[in-house]
Amino acid sequence: MRSQKLVSDQTRRLFQRGYRVLQGKQEFVTYPDDSSIRVWGRKRPDSFALHWHTAAEILIVMRGECIVETSEGRAIVREGELLLMPPRCSHTLTMLEDSYRYLILFETDALERMRDFAPVLKNMTAPVHIPARVARESGALESLCMLVSIYNFREPMWNITCHSLLMLALSLLGRCGGLRSGVPEEEVSARRMATSPQVMEHVLRYIDQNYAKDITLDSLANYSGYSKWYFSRVFKQYTGVPLMQYLTQVRIANIRQALISDEASVAEICACSGFSSTSTFNRVFKEMNGCTPSEYRAIYGKRPKEDDGKKK
Repeated sequence: MRSQKLVSDQTRRLFQRGYRVLQGKQEFVTYPDDSSIRVWGRKRPDSFALHWHTAAEILIVMRGECIVETSEGRAIVREGELLLMPPRCSHTLTMLEDSYRYLILFETDALERMRDFAPVLKNMTAPVHIPARVARESGALESLCMLVSIYNFREPMWNITCHSLLMLALSLLGRCGGLRSGVPEEEVSARRMATSPQVMEHVLRYIDQNYAKDITLDSLANYSGYSKWYFSRVFKQYTGVPLMQYLTQVRIANIRQALISDEASVAEICACSGFSSTSTFNRVFKEMNGCTPSEYRAIYGKRPKEDDGKKK
């Protein structure tokens, strides 16, 4: 029996600028083709019931106030302030009268592989409220507003420009202490004392190129020339996450890309994923994305060619 698509082709055509896909409390964030950033603007009061998504989210309040509630409590976000919502954080959002806001949603795959930001993201288990003064004086608010403008006009190179401005805003907030990661100071010191960053860069490049192979702690330790105990410790200091967690993130990121852009079947993608079995492949993918590979492809796969409105 054929499974029913979560998002029909007709639905895709009706919402060229994006649409919300909900299953229970989970929202599957949809993106423009070949992008992983979505901007939602709203100038009239609106609200979202309790939901969560695998994307991170930045709330920008341009006017008035918005109320966000999570398990950590209630945050009132006022004009000029920002709220950074970590992935998989259940929350509600309510706009008050005469309020105006933007939501920037983005996937964190690339950030999770950057040693400066990975520990921040890993330890960010609750929303981060950025005061208006910090948002303004750091330059982060200006960068995010520019991102919104470029996203809306879709000029040439808009996608890479939006990603660059997002990275700039996050780095500006990080440099001024706006992103409180909660990483213990001794761990920060240990990371700075890692003796062989060049070796780690070679190891990460090797993982990127060979993630589909049977990679183990022993094999990477041999590749680096370190003992496996020393390698395991230095790798976590350098990346902020244990080896197998990092390897899984790389594999899942490549699988997601293949599901979106490749014509290969899910079974063929599974065979080249690096996971030891189909059951492990499906279980890990669903744990990290909240849906099966087939459902992910149905939601995020490219629109059919007829969607562009041109007659054959």
